[in-house]
Amino acid sequence: MLHPAPIDLERAFQLYLAALLEGDRRAAVRVTEEAARSHPITSVYRQIVEAAQVEVGECWARNEISVAREHMATAISQYVLGTLYAHLPIPERTLGRAVITGVEGEKHQLGSHMVADLLEAEGWSVRFLGTQVPHRDIVEVAREHGAKAVGISATMLTSLDGVDGLIRDLRETLGPELRIVVGGRAFPAGSGLWRELGADATGRNLDEALEAFRTLLP
Repeated sequence: MLHPAPIDLERAFQLYLAALLEGDRRAAVRVTEEAARSHPITSVYRQIVEAAQVEVGECWARNEISVAREHMATAISQYVLGTLYAHLPIPERTLGRAVITGVEGEKHQLGSHMVADLLEAEGWSVRFLGTQVPHRDIVEVAREHGAKAVGISATMLTSLDGVDGLIRDLRETLGPELRIVVGGRAFPAGSGLWRELGADATGRNLDEALEAFRTLLP
């Protein structure tokens, strides 16, 4: 019996992007599930889902697609991540405890969702809070979880005041030994803004964010 050849990641990316722009959720799930059978799930996250979402964002910035279509694509990717989560490896040991969150007013959570998932795959015990969470509740979850690190996502410049306030609240309650990573489009490449806000590391994309957390390990 003949079996179809494994799908190439570049081909999968193109098919996935087309499915997002067409609003075809079933096709998006089908492409990623097929890719996950022959490629590491981390590659599916990085080279298909993340790469396609970056392209969707650039299409919107060039005014090639509407806000509605961009939101539709993001909603599909959010759904796809739920289907891929079951494929993530289960580490044998815990590297550390982390909380991943947005700030009050931040509307985007897909990037931080991927960071949370892949940190779990690497061995972190993660609490993912999404967005629009009151800062006092973020601090409380970090305290209850015994977090050694908190990742804060900000995609909009208007979220930076919130990042600043959350970092101060975390430091005040949990102490200077807590490690804080910030990331997202609000932190341009080469900018020292993250240092000015009091963070310990930054990552603008998925790989950079994961590497930032790795540097925090003893």
